[in-house]
Amino acid sequence: MKKRYSRSSDELVKQNLQQLPQICDNRTKEEVYQNIVKKTGKYGNKRWPTKWVIPTLSTAAALLLLLVLLPNMLSSPKQYTADEDSASIENRQAGENSTENITEQEETDNSLENPERSKQEENDITISEQDEESADETADKTAEETQTHEEPAVDAEDEDPIYDNYVTALTEDDIEQGEKAVTIPLQDVETSVIVPLTFVISESQEPLEAFEELTEEFTGEDVGLDPSALQHIDWTFAGEEGSPLEAEFEEDLSEASSNESEMIVRSLEESMRYLGEKEVILEQNGEEGVELGNYGVLNRYRIDQENRGYYVYTTNENRSFLVSGSGANISSTNENGELLTFHETLEHMKSTGENSSVNASIPEDMVIKEVQEEQDLARVVFSKDSHLSENNNGRLMVEAVLFAAADFGFERVSFEGENLGEAEGYKLHAPIDVPVAPNQIKK
Repeated sequence: MKKRYSRSSDELVKQNLQQLPQICDNRTKEEVYQNIVKKTGKYGNKRWPTKWVIPTLSTAAALLLLLVLLPNMLSSPKQYTADEDSASIENRQAGENSTENITEQEETDNSLENPERSKQEENDITISEQDEESADETADKTAEETQTHEEPAVDAEDEDPIYDNYVTALTEDDIEQGEKAVTIPLQDVETSVIVPLTFVISESQEPLEAFEELTEEFTGEDVGLDPSALQHIDWTFAGEEGSPLEAEFEEDLSEASSNESEMIVRSLEESMRYLGEKEVILEQNGEEGVELGNYGVLNRYRIDQENRGYYVYTTNENRSFLVSGSGANISSTNENGELLTFHETLEHMKSTGENSSVNASIPEDMVIKEVQEEQDLARVVFSKDSHLSENNNGRLMVEAVLFAAADFGFERVSFEGENLGEAEGYKLHAPIDVPVAPNQIKK
């Protein structure tokens, strides 16, 4: 219950206070003031530390302690494991040694008790060791044989390649009565090699018509070659017999690349020698003159008989052909720009350039001692150490020499040498007639 306020209460308090003893301070004002100043100077300038300092120092100390103890804590298990493993290994070794000692003791006791049995066991152990040695020797021999079989074949670049699929030349004996030969130029676009191929046609067929037909239709795919660069040309004679040959180009070749232009010109040169022509008139749209790539406008093209030399070209279908130096883009001149002699040409046919796409047709070990020229006969004399290969390489070399001789105007070649041997398809004891044309293709 709340008490009510009354004036009598205040009076009562006042009376009680008056009855208390009197308190009196006898100090002067000055003494009181000095006392206050002293108290203020002792405690007033003291700065108590900030509240966050102590927790911060505690945290830093804890982190430092953790950094000190952490590496030891991490490495302790490994050390413990290593110690434990070491102890385990020692115990295991001790156990094994103990077991071995017990086993040796038992074996010794058994040997003393039963010497015959011990001897038999020794023999068994010896036989077992011999079997293991024999097995190891067999395994080593097998490994050596396996290694021998797995070793790569000897690099055959230093040896003469064997031309098993050489396409032989067409000779007079191959042409029957009522037949004749036509040779067309095919190409390998990738290597820029011109390859002449020879076909036998009926004597009743016009050679120029057969030439144009075969050039257009025979693609060369079966033998690893590309179609002729002269595939889109119409061939005619300008007039009567003896008039120049005309070539009408069906396609615009003004933007032909330098390689395409070169292949056309070299194909023309390769064709005309087998057509028996020296000059051809180039036409387009009925007018004389053809713009041929970097050659510019060509009105006529004339070839001069050159000594060429012959080399071996093998296609990706593994068919090997004879190609002329011109067809292989190999020079037929010496350092002074002079045409090679027949003897020099034969020596030139023993090697090709490093980056050449063709191979030599005459092996290096076939030493030509001398070459004698007697009207239409060329006598090629080899050293006594020179010997023809019994495979297709021998025939290929003979035919390459025969075609090279034909370019120099020879009609026969005599191959002479003490140990020359024989070449397939030819009898070397007598002069040999030059073939009709290279690389016979049978339909």
